[in-house]
Amino acid sequence: MKTTIYAFVFATLIQLPLGYFFVSLESLVLGHGFIGVANGIGFYLLSVLFVSCTVILLFGLPVYFVLKNFRLNTTLNIAIVGFLIPLIILSVLNFGITSYEGYSAGENYYGTYRETFVGGTRTIWGWVKLFEEILTFGIHGVVGATIFHKVYLGKGKA
Repeated sequence: MKTTIYAFVFATLIQLPLGYFFVSLESLVLGHGFIGVANGIGFYLLSVLFVSCTVILLFGLPVYFVLKNFRLNTTLNIAIVGFLIPLIILSVLNFGITSYEGYSAGENYYGTYRETFVGGTRTIWGWVKLFEEILTFGIHGVVGATIFHKVYLGKGKA
């Protein structure tokens, strides 16, 4: 049980620097550096902790121990599941329970305003943004799941 708690803590805490990197990515690409505290980064990082704890507890741990029970908890399988969990959550949120009927939106995307939805239809930039979200959260999942697995097995010790 103690090992599970350590693994959970490490898998959760790694999300902070990863989240900070991804929230700063646009600023970094545009040559402005990492975003600062004035931009609300503290609240964002607390949100990252809350969401990662919730996802790990509700989905990650049960799936991990099912895979372990069937002796399928290899690093590759854990990494794949770590990517699939956020993919499934984002798919349900974007295509299952959200209606975009009549919705139009746009945003500043890497320095240029882009329409993401027009009249309820996702534009090419909307699809690019969704793909970027899937990749970002998938990386969060892969890194967190892999760290959990390595710490749980005792291979994460220095």
